[in-house]
Amino acid sequence: MREASRRNRIVAALAAAVLALTALTIAFASEGASAAGCGGFENPCSQETAQQFTYGSVQREDTPNDPNYDRSEPDTKQPPANRTSNFYEEDFDRFGFPSELTHNAVYAVGPNAGKPQVAGFNAAGAWKAERGRTDTVVAILDTGIVWNDTELREQIHLNTGELPYPKHSNGSSCETYDCNGDGVVNVDDYAEDPRVSLSYAGRSGPGGLITGQDLIHAFGNCKVESHEAVECVSGQHFDNDSNGFANDIAGWNFFDNNNEPADLSSYFAAHHHGTGRAGDVADKGNDGVGSIGVCPRCQIMPVRIWDTFVSDGNTFALGIMYATDNGAKVIEGANGSTYHSTFSEAASQYAYEHGAVQTFSGDDLNTGNHNYPANYSHAMLIQGTVPDTDGLGEESKQFLEGEKFCGAIGQPVCFGSNAPVQSFFRGANTTQYGGKSSISMEGATGSVNTSKAAGAAGLVVSAGLDHGITLRPDETRELLEQTAERVINGNTAGSGTPDPAAEPTLPPDEQWTPHFGWGRADVGAAVGAIVSGDIPPEAAIDSPDWYAPLTGSSVDIAGLARARFATGGRFHWKLMWGVGEAPSSWTTVHEGESSGTVTDFGSIDLGVVRKALETFVVLPDSGGPTFAASEPNPYQHEFTVQLEVSGQGIAMTGIDRRVLDAFSDPTLLAGSPKRMGTGGESPTRYVDLNGDNVQELIVPAEDGTVHAFEPNGKELRGWPVHTEVEQAALGHSGSPGLAVLGLPHEPPRGPLIADLSNRGREDVLVAAGTHIYAWTGSGKPVRGFPVSSNPAFCGPPLENDNSHPKCGFLAAPAVAHLEGFSKKPDIVEPSLDGHLYAWRANGQPVPGYPVALIDPEQVAKHQAMVAESINDAAIGDLTGAGHDDIVVASNEEYGRPAAGSGEISFAELTSQATKGSTSRLYAIDGATGKFLPGWPAKLPGIIQNVLPLVGPGQDAEIANIGGETLIVASTTGGGIEELNPSGETVRTLQQTGGSAAYGSASDATDKSGALNLFENASVGDLLGTGLPDVVKYELSLEDAANLLLVSQNFPYNHLIGAWDGTTAKPLEAYPTVTDDFQFLSANDIAKIDPGLPTNQILAGTGLGLLHAYDGATGQDVPGFPKVTGGWLAAPASLSWDGRIADMTREGYLFQWQTEAPACQPEWPSFRHDQQDSGNYNHDGTPPNAPAKVTLTSLGGGHFRLAFTAPGDDGPCGTPSAYLTRVNGKSTNLGLTPVAGGSAFSAEITLPEGSRRLTIQARDKAGNLGPLAKVVVP
Repeated sequence: MREASRRNRIVAALAAAVLALTALTIAFASEGASAAGCGGFENPCSQETAQQFTYGSVQREDTPNDPNYDRSEPDTKQPPANRTSNFYEEDFDRFGFPSELTHNAVYAVGPNAGKPQVAGFNAAGAWKAERGRTDTVVAILDTGIVWNDTELREQIHLNTGELPYPKHSNGSSCETYDCNGDGVVNVDDYAEDPRVSLSYAGRSGPGGLITGQDLIHAFGNCKVESHEAVECVSGQHFDNDSNGFANDIAGWNFFDNNNEPADLSSYFAAHHHGTGRAGDVADKGNDGVGSIGVCPRCQIMPVRIWDTFVSDGNTFALGIMYATDNGAKVIEGANGSTYHSTFSEAASQYAYEHGAVQTFSGDDLNTGNHNYPANYSHAMLIQGTVPDTDGLGEESKQFLEGEKFCGAIGQPVCFGSNAPVQSFFRGANTTQYGGKSSISMEGATGSVNTSKAAGAAGLVVSAGLDHGITLRPDETRELLEQTAERVINGNTAGSGTPDPAAEPTLPPDEQWTPHFGWGRADVGAAVGAIVSGDIPPEAAIDSPDWYAPLTGSSVDIAGLARARFATGGRFHWKLMWGVGEAPSSWTTVHEGESSGTVTDFGSIDLGVVRKALETFVVLPDSGGPTFAASEPNPYQHEFTVQLEVSGQGIAMTGIDRRVLDAFSDPTLLAGSPKRMGTGGESPTRYVDLNGDNVQELIVPAEDGTVHAFEPNGKELRGWPVHTEVEQAALGHSGSPGLAVLGLPHEPPRGPLIADLSNRGREDVLVAAGTHIYAWTGSGKPVRGFPVSSNPAFCGPPLENDNSHPKCGFLAAPAVAHLEGFSKKPDIVEPSLDGHLYAWRANGQPVPGYPVALIDPEQVAKHQAMVAESINDAAIGDLTGAGHDDIVVASNEEYGRPAAGSGEISFAELTSQATKGSTSRLYAIDGATGKFLPGWPAKLPGIIQNVLPLVGPGQDAEIANIGGETLIVASTTGGGIEELNPSGETVRTLQQTGGSAAYGSASDATDKSGALNLFENASVGDLLGTGLPDVVKYELSLEDAANLLLVSQNFPYNHLIGAWDGTTAKPLEAYPTVTDDFQFLSANDIAKIDPGLPTNQILAGTGLGLLHAYDGATGQDVPGFPKVTGGWLAAPASLSWDGRIADMTREGYLFQWQTEAPACQPEWPSFRHDQQDSGNYNHDGTPPNAPAKVTLTSLGGGHFRLAFTAPGDDGPCGTPSAYLTRVNGKSTNLGLTPVAGGSAFSAEITLPEGSRRLTIQARDKAGNLGPLAKVVVP
């Protein structure tokens, strides 16, 4: 039973899925259609698809024979042993009728006012006319498939191009793939085939029942010709159908790049997540076992794209492409990609153009940011509705568990009273809302709603095929959207605070809302529209991008308007715009008539839009965070464009919409924002690569390109450079999709700047995919690079429930001197395979590395977890031994509840809240690769496993605080601690405990305490006291309650916290309210306003504002926040000349000119400095070059040397020495350094025969600046 049991459906904070319980088997046989007439689920007597508003209706007849479907209804046909009186223990989400147990839920307004509220999205009505087709294949892009799921065993789509005909038990060929003649090709056609064994090592299917795994084992290395297996060779593979994927019999595994999509290693909250999603779509049902899928006669194509629901973007995109090329009509992705790439966007467009519907989730954290892949143009972002008592419940156990959790976090907000359901139209707080919302299903998480929507799309597509129609993706989308039951104010009241809904007086085309989209799906109505021939025209907006930042004078709108089923193909179209995401009024700018295809809809005057936005007031959102009253609303610059197409003779209007951002900013540099066409998840850096004292902007783009932009926007000579092809795409060049899209390249992480040669020449290094790349300042590869991770540390043999290594890297590399400070730098890199790697400057491994990041204590207990490390290392000499040591986190977690089935239940969370679990932080002796005494540290926290891959590990920082070297450490759901080099906690920063957690001038409105999630800390002196402070994002606890009690909408804040590093107390103005999460990101600490004695926190969030919060006031300094309209997923970067750069996930690169001074000693960039040290006291910035060098002969071998002096850190400070060479030979000219920027002049004597003089500065840390050269006159 999945998701049907509401007792266990109260979903964990931050989790993304549905709880799978053990299927219940009942005694009586499956209902079937009577041979003599109608009756039973497969041949219902009624064909009525509409919602029913009475407690007894046609939907209560011919119901599926599944214990979980309607076990709580008084008229259920279930035997007494399977019945219950608890409404939350049945699959009411499938209902198209009211439950007998929810009499208090009544429509107050709208077309059904006074009637009982329908409980679900009306799959029950759709089933009267359509239960799906086996040629409607739904691809599940997720963690793979669990082969022992009996409800999915027969539902797996088989690629007959890779299979021989089945054989009878006597060995004779069936001469057809449908060997048993039941009209379906599935595994049961091979049930008697003597070549197929059900007993072999590694088999995971149910005993005595054939599965797709058995066919892969039998034929997965066979050459097939003329439907016969002519050759089977162990270890070899054959691409029999020439689709670019060898022996892909039952889907594909892009995670391991093989033909076995088994879920070997999904973990934490994603355990068996893909199987859960497949079951939501197409559990067989009507068989007396468990539940039924939304489209029970559809087939499933399992595509393993990762081992969690947070995945690699290109791997997910390869899954889209594969599913499209291999016949999937619906592509389901309950997934959040770690990045957005050009290839991913092209793959989504490829699927759209080839007719595949895409239902994707956002994230499960109740946010309005723009997650991928759901943010691609034609993907449907799915929302969810829940009953108002979901999490409070009609059952006392739910409430008691809620009290237990809230007590554990010290928060008494869980005040439920086991109230009866009053509304089914409360937004699920574990979904992602916003301008792109399409439809809502009934369910508590984005994951379950996405798969249910895929099942709904499968029913609609199947209904079309039944009527000889192959629907286009826009037609399927519109059928679901425009038949959806609008969620309107008045019908949402009940326990807790309702979400903003539509006004009941508005026409249906104006009743879209951010939390519900077009409303709760009515799948019966969508199917019924096809039956009646009411198929809407196509309306699609293609450009500009969703949420595009528009700074010009106008914007052109392009897309598609077409009416295939209108009389004579004739239609009317109109283009409208209005301010905000859900405009209260519209302006029609263009309209026309056509009988063909329209793609150009004209332009919109952005001057008029900006004028309207000046007076636009964004209304408070009870379902979202409380923003700071003194700050601009992050949605202030949004406007919506809507295209409506009305076909002659068609009742339903086709509609598409798009949200854009219109603003102007005189501080933007020319050419900004620059559309890069790929994501900006990795941080940028300013660095002087050619020694001209003008910094280039290094931009690692997720398409595998690393740029070096000069201030004029042009690429530096020799740049950009490129990474290699992504590993998951290797071997598939014969794929039709790759022939069109090209091969994806490894996405680079944050750039490291290192002088590998120790000559004052900056090199650029990035981790990307499975490699570490290094290029010189001229863009040429550094000898010895790229280097790579060890493939023996990852792969299927190592994958299991407690071992989830991955190949490659997600962290950025760092510079370290592991073998002594006088040696050349080493490169340190944590890996996804659970090891810490280190290479010398020549690309050779440092002795003693790689180091396995596994707790030896757990190894001794035989409980060790092999987990990835995605966190950047912190570098510093912790013991005074004369070399660097390394501090790095891993994603190990110990003490957690046993793995469930991809859905964390309320009970599981409360267990964590009271018992807790611990993650690991390591300190490693740099010289030996051994763990320092007292390490690893065990960092306690709750809900540490809710977002696998993203947590629980977090970046550590090193700083001298109070005269002591300390490590700032945090973990998901835990505190922020300061540890000494022995791993002992010195102090814990004050985040809870009532008023003590808030400075007297904090603007936080929710003062319930705060929780650490997936962000990283920074260290710097905010107040100018000379003492370091700690800065980190945090979430107020009432939103943690929202993510558990998903229907209540307690007011909450996103916060930026700042604490005195020596006392652990919050600064007076902190925490300060911010806009959104900072997933995997951090803040800079710098002086942005040179007129203030304090420093500022440069903070970007998921809602696209770049803030500069002052250390004293907690408020933005003048000129801030900066608007981008996107998601700022990485910290901003600062240049010596006041430029600030940041890039959005949506792919827009911004640069602003500010008054920020050149000298920034605090934490001015990602991981403090360009060497990525994460060490507040590390000098990772070399001097700049001597400028305007002149050498004037004074006669007799004497010369006047003059130049503008370089600094210690770039142009700032005074270097420790000037190093000079004459004719390439080191020569001490006795020069005394002066402050950077000063005029240097000295009389020198050069030996006879001197031809060339070079000068460079060296700072106190040994960093060398660029050479300046002068010819001796």
